[in-house]
Amino acid sequence: MLVDQLVILQKETHKGVGLGNEKRFVSNDIKGFELEFKSHEEIIVHFINQMNLHAIDLYLDKKRTYQDLPKSRFVILLGNAFEKFNEAGDTKLIPVKGYCNGFTCPNFRKNGYTFKGNNSQSFMNLIIENEDDFVSDIFQCSYFESPENGDFRNQVLIDDWLEKN
Repeated sequence: MLVDQLVILQKETHKGVGLGNEKRFVSNDIKGFELEFKSHEEIIVHFINQMNLHAIDLYLDKKRTYQDLPKSRFVILLGNAFEKFNEAGDTKLIPVKGYCNGFTCPNFRKNGYTFKGNNSQSFMNLIIENEDDFVSDIFQCSYFESPENGDFRNQVLIDDWLEKN
């Protein structure tokens, strides 16, 4: 679990002899150890892997929408999905890279991840879009292609429509 105040820091580093700017994202875990990531996406994937809803909420931009939902609603629905994984006996979600393979889909070839439960056959497919080195959107994909896609009956959905019915 992370401390309540997570901060993204951008550090300038030196590459070889010349100067270069390399963005690194740093946060502290509860024991004070630094966790270092190469990208904002890597942070979000890490915390989805850990099913750490609090950290995801802190790192996503409250001004953006995710899956065409306000951030606050998206986080609630993601939490509901995490509960389904927990009920199936999962303690972590293993990320495996994939992409949208829907030829007629506007998201064709966009990258994302299948997050598969570490103890169940449950999974969810998420496309993660980036803008200016920060995650700009996260949404599910019906045409996702990944080596870890399983039986569609084991797919966990983040869907507001399901909540209403």
